[in-house]
Amino acid sequence: SIKVWDLKYQKEEFTFRGHKGSVMTVVVTSDCRRLISGSNDNTIKVWRLSNFTEEFTLTGHTGFINRLLVFEGNKRIIS
Repeated sequence: SIKVWDLKYQKEEFTFRGHKGSVMTVVVTSDCRRLISGSNDNTIKVWRLSNFTEEFTLTGHTGFINRLLVFEGNKRIIS
């Protein structure tokens, strides 16, 4: 799972659930609209931060996703 925390009040705001394995990496797009997560279940999930929902899942890796990079104006991901 991935947790969003309020640092001022030191409280959990939300928990993203959906990966079948452990989350290995997360990145937030520069416009703060999306959170992207990579897991040891070999998937990448794209989450919408405005309403805390999963947008879609990317598949195709045969191993863990350990790092993510968002580039080209938040239009592409390197994994």
